[in-house]
Amino acid sequence: HTTMSKPVIIRFTDQAIQPAESAGPDSPPIKRVIGFVKMKDLFPLFDQLDLEANPRSAKAGSVTSAIRKTLTETPETFRYKSKGILLGCANYQPLQRNRWQLTFMDPATEGTLDGGHNELAIGLHVLEPHMEEARWSQIKFWPEMKSAWREHREEIEAYKDEYQTLVPVELLLPDSNSPETVDEFLALSLIHI
Repeated sequence: HTTMSKPVIIRFTDQAIQPAESAGPDSPPIKRVIGFVKMKDLFPLFDQLDLEANPRSAKAGSVTSAIRKTLTETPETFRYKSKGILLGCANYQPLQRNRWQLTFMDPATEGTLDGGHNELAIGLHVLEPHMEEARWSQIKFWPEMKSAWREHREEIEAYKDEYQTLVPVELLLPDSNSPETVDEFLALSLIHI
């Protein structure tokens, strides 16, 4: 089924684009955009996305605790310690200044393909100062985090400039917007296992 999300704009502080041609003539029609995104510039993604495409459901535990510890104690090293977030999107528009407009059409195959624990840890990290500790510590799964995120979104927005930590982000996109290329891209099932 197709559910159109509102477009999300991702702004990279720096990026590298690897075109499909560089991978060889028999490679799938995939363009990779890799780089760093300020945590605050991921907030629109958190507003829109759920984690249906990610096969491992993210649960708060030792992995998210370790990620949050880095975000709190040594945020400047996070981009080196984490693989970050892998996003797949068939409907995109390159914009100026390292920005990409993404419209996720099918949440089962597009969105977060890998990095759900990083997203959950970032969400918890951002929410913590805006919630009572007892309630915040009860959040274990993405839907609970999303519910709290929506509830506290205005406070998050008011303090967003505090979240400058760089997060590694990789986008997988069709190499062109032609219907054939987009169909081939969607048929690849890029979900990490």
